[in-house]
Amino acid sequence: MENSVEHVPRSGTPEYAETATILLAKFQDHKSWARHHEEQRATLTNIFVITAGGVLSLATYEHIGGRVPVGTFLLILGFLGALMTRKHVERFAYHSEWARRFDEKIRALAPYTNIANAEGHEETYRKRMGPIVDLSLSWLWISIHVGIALIGILLLFKPLVASVSYW
Repeated sequence: MENSVEHVPRSGTPEYAETATILLAKFQDHKSWARHHEEQRATLTNIFVITAGGVLSLATYEHIGGRVPVGTFLLILGFLGALMTRKHVERFAYHSEWARRFDEKIRALAPYTNIANAEGHEETYRKRMGPIVDLSLSWLWISIHVGIALIGILLLFKPLVASVSYW
């Protein structure tokens, strides 16, 4: 029983202090990695949007090949952006889950900190904010990249549609 995962050392013992220090360090490490992946995702999206805007401005110049190369580039850029964003979201979720697990262990070590009372506010917050709380931000970020890809598709097929009717 002493080596069990559920074993909680007694407060004030050296084992307690060491366990708390290790758990806190692991918690902070995983939160740091989760934050890192969020920052990488945001930076990636900003770079891709700026690049897409710059490349889109080239679509009007016929001497670079017109809309087809620009549309192809935007389609590929949007697809890669959505894929890379999804991967960063997955890594964020991975590290957040591990941080949550270490947080639970930290709470078990220090039940007197009254952290549990703070969780009661989540229901009040959910009622106040409404259904927007359940909206996953990852799909909003991915939709930016899908929008870039859709602009690429429109550029690729616009000449075909324009030859049939006015668009």
